[in-house]
Amino acid sequence: MFCATLVVALACVCWGVDNHLTALIDGLTPAESTFWKGLVAGSVNLLLGVVAQPLTASLSGVLGALGLGAVAYGVSIVLYIQAAQRLGATRAQLFFATAPFFGGAGSLLLLGERLTPAQGVAALILTASLVLLLRERHAHPHEQITNVLEGQFELTIAGEVHTAGPGTAIIIPGGVRHSGKALSDCRLLDVFYPVREEYRTGK
Repeated sequence: MFCATLVVALACVCWGVDNHLTALIDGLTPAESTFWKGLVAGSVNLLLGVVAQPLTASLSGVLGALGLGAVAYGVSIVLYIQAAQRLGATRAQLFFATAPFFGGAGSLLLLGERLTPAQGVAALILTASLVLLLRERHAHPHEQITNVLEGQFELTIAGEVHTAGPGTAIIIPGGVRHSGKALSDCRLLDVFYPVREEYRTGK
């Protein structure tokens, strides 16, 4: 039991690393990234499956699995990568992690499954996490100037929403709580005063 739990935890760590690195890829479109990831991962999984268990499925079963994979994996990953590139890997993963709860809700409504206390507590924790994420704001003592080079970006400063396009610069005074989100693919240039040493040193 412990070994199986450890393997699942390791798989989750690998999934998190993969998603983080995927969010950093900006040279490929979400569709292109999904294609290459699916091609490599699918080939490896197929090889492992054939080695572990010879293929005995019918042609219709194989075609059905491919069709389901195109929707359940292909489309969902394209949408996830778009979200990760705009929201960041951590935020996107938290929203993506709600998927099992939609499946659970479907089993409750359609299959008559019972909600266990542990599942109810997990749903409450996840809901609280999403609320905190949506209300996220941060502040720092440095004055910040955000320059939008490309795309559309939305900044919320002290509760006031500003939408900025290419060539726009927005000043955020030090100590003021703020947050931002990309409304499209963006390139930003942030300037801080005094210098943020943690950005310069990477610590």
